[in-house]
Amino acid sequence: MVQRFESHVWTLHCQLFGSQGALEITEWDGSVVEGTASARPFQRHRGLLAAGVGSLTGLGLLLAGWYSSRHLFFVSSLHGLVLWLLALVSGLAVLPFARRLSLPGKPTRQRALFSAAVPALLALACQIVLAATGGPQVEHARNLAQQGATDRALVELSACVTLGREPEAAARLHDELLLRQLALLNSPVDAWRLVGSRFLTEHGRAEAANGALALTLSALDREAQAGNLDGVDFLVRSLPPGLGSDSRVRAARALAFAQRALACVDRHSGSCLEGTLARARQAGFQPDDLEPLAQTAYRALAPEVEGSWRVLSAGTSTELRQAACTRIREPLALLELACSGLALPTSTDAVERRCRALDREVEAAQARKARLLERQQEQRERAWATAPLLCRDGTLSPSCICGGSHRGCCSHHGGVAGCSQD
Repeated sequence: MVQRFESHVWTLHCQLFGSQGALEITEWDGSVVEGTASARPFQRHRGLLAAGVGSLTGLGLLLAGWYSSRHLFFVSSLHGLVLWLLALVSGLAVLPFARRLSLPGKPTRQRALFSAAVPALLALACQIVLAATGGPQVEHARNLAQQGATDRALVELSACVTLGREPEAAARLHDELLLRQLALLNSPVDAWRLVGSRFLTEHGRAEAANGALALTLSALDREAQAGNLDGVDFLVRSLPPGLGSDSRVRAARALAFAQRALACVDRHSGSCLEGTLARARQAGFQPDDLEPLAQTAYRALAPEVEGSWRVLSAGTSTELRQAACTRIREPLALLELACSGLALPTSTDAVERRCRALDREVEAAQARKARLLERQQEQRERAWATAPLLCRDGTLSPSCICGGSHRGCCSHHGGVAGCSQD
């Protein structure tokens, strides 16, 4: 038995964007079979759709990029965000128009094309309107500042200046807002960073510099009173070039060196004082610049030096003068370091000469005492050697002495009991 299967295949002729082709549709399962005849119109259809979507999307991205590149204000504005969103979505709006354009049929072609083009035209019109509006305004920035959105107000005012929209009023308000922020700062470093980067007018920048300098001088005074040289140096490094030589800044640095040096004096630390003064010289300070240090150190150390020097110069006991030699050396060395430009009660050389003379005097006295003890010992030894022997009956030997031979001595007195000098 022979079975016979039949199925019809329908051929569909089509036209897309003026390009003709044909498709085959099988009757038994309804599948569409593309062949060489259908490739050209469908490729043209896909290519033109991609070109339309890409063109409108690229135009939207170009418009959004131009809008955002004008100033940071436009990047963060609502109009800028919507423009970027429309640029990504607008390409899809051209699909109805492209599809309608691909179909044949002239009687309704114009009306249908216009209807299909409406979404793309609306998307393009919205982009153009958004790009042309939503610019910065001084009054809007002022309202933002009053509401507490100072950072947004500053960005909008900066955009006004850049785009020439009431630039003078915008610059003045911009700098007024920055000066208010500066008044709230406690860090001189932050204040100088604000001064150097964002002010738009010379007047505002000058006012800010004065405020930052006042804040720095106040901080310098606190650090200087505490003798914190590292803190003072940090603040000086934060100053703009040229302000480090300002007389008020140098006075604060001199005070810091003086306070540190006085702390060294209080601890009687010569190495600390010497290091502090060396650091002051490296910073360009001369002894005259540290006059407060000299006067204060003199008042603190001179009475002790004068008292010890009087003891050394007077004819007091040796023990008192030796103690004075010990006491005077350290405060005198500190005094000479800190008060090199002042008349001092004495000098290290004079003290050392007096102390060396005292040492020689003590050595001579000790030598005399040693010789006296030696003579006394010799006298005791001679007295013992020539003393008569003591007999057992309590009498002294008439012929025998302690330093001689004891043979036959005290023979009639019970024998020798010992030396009479023991």
